[in-house]
Amino acid sequence: MSKRVLDLEKRAEQLRAQYEAAAARLKDEKRRAMTRRKVIMGAALLSAMENDKDKDKVARLEAYLLRYVSAKDLAFLESQKQIDG
Repeated sequence: MSKRVLDLEKRAEQLRAQYEAAAARLKDEKRRAMTRRKVIMGAALLSAMENDKDKDKVARLEAYLLRYVSAKDLAFLESQKQIDG
């Protein structure tokens, strides 16, 4: 093979590595942003549920949210209720 072809193959490999690193960084940034969003929204919901005086509304909101919780997480939440009193 000619030196030109070898140089191009080396450059292509470098570009692939740069692309993969950039794609991994972007994926990680998106994951961190989604995690932060979940924490912020969860904290806001918990605060609203703790401070809202309308107990019926809070109960409906809790029932709605619990429909989207896995059995494992639901068991954890129930254990926390017992600890929190």
